[in-house]
Amino acid sequence: MPVPLALPPPPVEVHLEADPALVDQAYSPPRGSPRYRSRGTRPATIDSIVSETYPIRVHWSQAGDRGRAVEVMGWAELSWAVQVDELGFREPVLPDDTHGPELDIYLSDLPGNEGWTWYEPVDVVTGDGYMGATVYIELARELPMSWYASYVSHEFNHALQNATDFTEESTTVREASSVAAQLWTVGHDDAYWDWDVPDFQALPWVPVLVGDGWWLWDYMEIWSFYEYGAALWMIHLDEVHGDGDGSMGPRLWEAMAAETWSGEPDVAEGLQTVTGLDLGGALCSIARSRVLVGELWDDRGLADAEAWGEEQMVPMAAELALDDLPTDVAPDPAPAVTGQAFFDVALDGRDGDLEVRVESEDELGSALLVLWWGDDGSVGEEVGSDQVVLPTEGVERVIVALTNLGPPGWDAEDYAWDGGDQVVHFEYWEPDTYPGDEEEDPTSCGCVGAGAATGWWALPLGLILARRRRGGGDSSGRR
Repeated sequence: MPVPLALPPPPVEVHLEADPALVDQAYSPPRGSPRYRSRGTRPATIDSIVSETYPIRVHWSQAGDRGRAVEVMGWAELSWAVQVDELGFREPVLPDDTHGPELDIYLSDLPGNEGWTWYEPVDVVTGDGYMGATVYIELARELPMSWYASYVSHEFNHALQNATDFTEESTTVREASSVAAQLWTVGHDDAYWDWDVPDFQALPWVPVLVGDGWWLWDYMEIWSFYEYGAALWMIHLDEVHGDGDGSMGPRLWEAMAAETWSGEPDVAEGLQTVTGLDLGGALCSIARSRVLVGELWDDRGLADAEAWGEEQMVPMAAELALDDLPTDVAPDPAPAVTGQAFFDVALDGRDGDLEVRVESEDELGSALLVLWWGDDGSVGEEVGSDQVVLPTEGVERVIVALTNLGPPGWDAEDYAWDGGDQVVHFEYWEPDTYPGDEEEDPTSCGCVGAGAATGWWALPLGLILARRRRGGGDSSGRR
């Protein structure tokens, strides 16, 4: 369910000690996850209207709601036109044998800020390469009329997700996709897509690809709409790795689709497919967009992020100066698998080398992104797996992003919430004193001075800023 909320949520309070009895048990999706709730019976209705353009029917249950139904129908037709006809998402699975040939949308007595997309866990068409389920959408009849644009476009996207792969386990990719679809469908004025970005940014240690507010609340008593704010990385995929107009959404869902109950390919595999990067490279790319916000923004960042403020900025695990080095930092909280930690290092432009090295006794995989700012206004980056060495002449500031890639062979269907043991070593070396100077280039990626990486770890630096104007919760819902 999209935002805004009728009332603001409680402030985020990080309780680092989860209940071991809950965390240590075999992992299953959080209690109360909408994917596992009883779907019950459909709402009672008194009348309905049918689209003349698409197979959509909007029902209402109280006299006087025809005007609301007409408003919802307009946004539903636009959502179909943009998301299916223009962007290429799979259309809803029809017919619904029990309730007729249209996609049903109900105006019901849900609480005032809720919307849901219910699906039946049955692959309706066998042999088509997809796990496609029929759905119906339920919207609170008391929603402000101005909110229907974002709600309808959001829930409609959940219908398309379930036509593609209703077995996808990541609540994060589901909600990130639907929130991004608000922007792609209705445009900035009505989308509210970045409303929950502060929740995503505030908790960088949470699994970027599979973390969600249900788990955070059930096991750690952290109130967060993390998965909705994760739309940041969906918009990032579209602007940085896609064409900037929404086509990355259906590409990602196609990459995750298969006609199997195994859940494979999962979101991590889909991410690698659509970016052309390995998991570490793709997550480093996301980390860049998390950093380049507000006062730190440049044209490598997301288009909307230039106007964001402090609440959308990702927090630093440590702020260091040259005099603090050498030092070792163990981020607290420790990043879970695909979670991240960020470090701010102030330099003074003197000649030398900054070494950033990651160590893990548990032999966890890591990825490093080092963003730098020069005293002449230049910017750049270096990337690597467990070590980056950056020439510091003319460099005034560095921000390092660490990503925990988990144990060897980690899969997005595996448990992701164990904190890593990574320790990050920072050291400054005077000119010609770095021990690797006379050996092979110590950087892991073969990066050049301008910050452009090449080869295995290469990240795209170009940002597609062109934005096409657009008119614009699987079971999404807010607590």
